[in-house]
Amino acid sequence: MLVLTLAYLGYVFRVLDPHFRAFGLGDWLDPYMINALLESWCHAARTFSDPASPPMFFPATHTLGYTHGLVLFALLYVPLRAVLHPFHAHTATLLLVMTAGTLCLFALFRAMRLRFVEALLLTACFLTSPNVTNGFAGVWSQRVSVFLLPPILLIVFAAVQRGNRALAAIGGCLAALMYVQDFYTAHFALFFVVAFAIAATVVEASAALREQLRPLWPATRASRIALVVAVLAALWACVAFTSGGAHFRVAGVRVALRSWQRSALVALLAAGVYLVRERTAVRRAALADRCSVWFAVGAIAGTVLFLWIYLPVFVEHRAFPAQHLQSQLVASHPYLSLRPFILVVVLVILAWLPALRVDRRTRLYALWLLAISVIVALAPLQLGDFSLWKLVIARIPGYGVIRDPKRIIYLYDLAVVIAVAVMLVRPARPAFRVLVTLTVLTLVTVDRNTERFDYERPITTFDRWVRQPIAIDPSCRSFAIAGGSEVYMARAAHMASLYGVDAMFIAFQHGRPTLNGYSAWAPDGWELANPQERTYQERLARWIEMNHLSNVCLLDIEARTMVPLAR
Repeated sequence: MLVLTLAYLGYVFRVLDPHFRAFGLGDWLDPYMINALLESWCHAARTFSDPASPPMFFPATHTLGYTHGLVLFALLYVPLRAVLHPFHAHTATLLLVMTAGTLCLFALFRAMRLRFVEALLLTACFLTSPNVTNGFAGVWSQRVSVFLLPPILLIVFAAVQRGNRALAAIGGCLAALMYVQDFYTAHFALFFVVAFAIAATVVEASAALREQLRPLWPATRASRIALVVAVLAALWACVAFTSGGAHFRVAGVRVALRSWQRSALVALLAAGVYLVRERTAVRRAALADRCSVWFAVGAIAGTVLFLWIYLPVFVEHRAFPAQHLQSQLVASHPYLSLRPFILVVVLVILAWLPALRVDRRTRLYALWLLAISVIVALAPLQLGDFSLWKLVIARIPGYGVIRDPKRIIYLYDLAVVIAVAVMLVRPARPAFRVLVTLTVLTLVTVDRNTERFDYERPITTFDRWVRQPIAIDPSCRSFAIAGGSEVYMARAAHMASLYGVDAMFIAFQHGRPTLNGYSAWAPDGWELANPQERTYQERLARWIEMNHLSNVCLLDIEARTMVPLAR
């Protein structure tokens, strides 16, 4: 399996191409910014500085929260960076993540007791899907975060199988850190987890499930009231936190609640009452399933880190402008491949063929998967005035900040192969398993994926403009980059990314924060995206005055000097 994975990914990454060794992955826009974000973790590890506040947009803090944090990529990038060039470390990180994710998915299928061929084909169905491994993944490499989910699932599966509390805590922490890694991937993954949990609850509702939940049901009326209040208040806190509050009328009376903190406080107080009154039952339930408790402990630790980085930014920027979402909605088929949808349709047909005599629960699971597939197919569509995303999904807590619904597709590809694996290991006639396996083989063979990653950032160009020595005045505490010549600007069309990310790398290298930067969002009042604009100097002076900065220097990236800013 390792040989097959490396052979395919070697083709995708063009390992034998000279560009693999002499260029950085992608172009000078988003791939360059992602490389800088990974470098910020290396800078934080080297200087023991706050990783939530990399030295950009100075003096703003929590600037990492303006975009994806890539914290789990950083676990590989930081040690690789000790021996590799930043561009090579970035490429190697993605290659290792995709390799490890593929092998862990295969190991998960084998642990679920799939046959070797079944596990191999389902893994290949995900890895080679045009929706997953494509040129966009080389440009917006945060999409590769989906390959982090199989290792997390494998850890959780092993924890449950072995009753290992340490593994459960690690799995919970990594699951929560996915939100720091890439919010889109984490939140779409949560969508499928909830969807399949609902399916399992509905389909598998049995006496065993009721017996498992019964110890937590309060014995007294006061405890029941406290539990209901805690749940409702927690839900309302989530709604208020993500939407900024809401108002409605009850019996003609207008009820408004805009403070999520108050709702959270009510939820905590009610939960405290419940825990105190039902401490014996809670303790008994906890002892019965310690892995769940330790998973929750790990998840809480990861959630604390997420809130530390992102909560201040979320309070400042609650959503992207409406036109950002509108520009991503489409009127026709939005995905690169129909492979997972075809697999689901064939699975439903096979499950309901009388001749195969598939059990009722597997049939219900197949129908549920088909319903989820319809939602995924409709999510990014704008059909006249109708948009499922704007009408329903965007109103669910957390989904309002997502501006590209199409990114659900690579999570859907992963969810489909895992769901198919679950149905294959259920009691089923051999003919059903054989026909599903042949369907997967046909799809992988017919819908071949020839996508490869591109390399457009010459290492020599980066070294010329960023890594060459700079004469820095000792009085400089921070710096802003000055406009360059046509020679400098020739390497990219997007000046905001070019200047901003160059300034970030120079800030990491020389230990002085930059007033420049580049990200999805920016601090309020910051207008320093393009030094080529005629009003740049005025905006720079305004930012310095607004933040009461002193000893600010101006970087001439061509003359390689950093001198006090003349005011």
